Amino acid sequence: MYNRHFPDIDECVTNKQPCQNGATCNNLQNAYTCTCIPGWQGTNCDKGMRITLSVI
Repeated sequence: MYNRHFPDIDECVTNKQPCQNGATCNNLQNAYTCTCIPGWQGTNCDKGMRITLSVI
């Protein structure tokens, strides 16, 4: 088995900004995460959160 070192690719740049709706992209080793702003969720912050209001 060979131990090869592959350079990390910045997925935040090469994936053409994968995080949506004002989210912050965090580059990891061969991966990325998105930090969503309030009201958004999902891997790429592309799913709006349903807000339920109740009247008292």
